[in-house]
Amino acid sequence: MRCHWLVALAAGALLAPAAAGGELAPFASDAPRVRFDVPRHVSAVLVEGPEDAALRPGERLFRVELPVSVVVQRGDADRVEQVSIEVNGAAAGLTVFDYAPRTTLQSEYAGTIEVESTGEKGRHLDASLGGVLPNPSGGVAQLAPSISGGKTEHDSRREKATKLAPLEPVVVAGAVQRRRGVLFQFRPSSQTTLEGERLLEITFVAPADGSPASAPRLNVACAAVGEGRVLLVKQRRTWGAQSASVALRLPRPHVTAKPIVRGPIAVKTAGQPATLWKARSMVGSLDRE
Repeated sequence: MRCHWLVALAAGALLAPAAAGGELAPFASDAPRVRFDVPRHVSAVLVEGPEDAALRPGERLFRVELPVSVVVQRGDADRVEQVSIEVNGAAAGLTVFDYAPRTTLQSEYAGTIEVESTGEKGRHLDASLGGVLPNPSGGVAQLAPSISGGKTEHDSRREKATKLAPLEPVVVAGAVQRRRGVLFQFRPSSQTTLEGERLLEITFVAPADGSPASAPRLNVACAAVGEGRVLLVKQRRTWGAQSASVALRLPRPHVTAKPIVRGPIAVKTAGQPATLWKARSMVGSLDRE
């Protein structure tokens, strides 16, 4: 009975996941721990240009630049295979018009690849026949007939071709949730790293009189994933995740006051000549003529 308890305790200790990365405690020494840093608020900039032609009446465009930092606090950074960042404006009633960076492919080679192959074949056949026969009169008769033949076949070829260098995705981006948000996925390569700051640029569509929400916010979800081992079996693991709500400062719409011209008003005071006044502004200020 005591042995059973010891086995159960040992199995429980082995199966208990470590706090970092969720791997088994004996194998979690190099499990990475990833943290993200997202600002509390960002300001939007009004976009005016040829893009306005794609809008419906009463809509406007504004651009948001969102910096997100990725830091591997501990563990093996090479085990982080992908960083995902999703920016969603559904809560503020916003629609995605454009975004950057776009999907990017990268190669380890600077140019094209030249492949050259050569082949050579050869065959040869040679045979001989000889023998010794006894002589009835005595002695030995030397019989040495021989047959020899040879066949040689030679084939040589040389091929040369130019191939395009293989490309691997380092950035994968696209709109999600019916263009209410954008999902960015970053992957490492021999030329890039996942650590550092990423500047995400998103252009949203909003009504001209401002966002429907009184305090518009963007929801940002970040995650870092890779491969981990559980009982020597490779599994997909999450090395870090964070969600944040970012306050969005929208630019105020431009309001131009149109003058309202009213008819002249006759004013007469005692001992003074008649004076005409004209209302020229929306606030009712009077200019004397």
